[in-house]
Amino acid sequence: NIRLPRNIVAALVGACLAVSGAILQAVMKNPLADPQIVGVSSGAGLAGVIIFILFPGYDHIVPLVAFLGAMAAAMMVYALAWKNGVRPSR
Repeated sequence: NIRLPRNIVAALVGACLAVSGAILQAVMKNPLADPQIVGVSSGAGLAGVIIFILFPGYDHIVPLVAFLGAMAAAMMVYALAWKNGVRPSR
């Protein structure tokens, strides 16, 4: 039966998303931080769009480039926050 493996994978994906959200909130020291507010999702989307525009034949590397764009956006946000001291509120 295909339902049990699908449910197990869905539970694992949900657990991984929960852990990644907890790590993001711990690193940013902000309990309300999420990828949309911080800008990580926008960085991933921008990198994906740039690859689609500049290299239309390389559709298979879009997930990797989107991940790299998200990491770059997260590092930029953290670097800007580090300048004034990372605090949950200003």
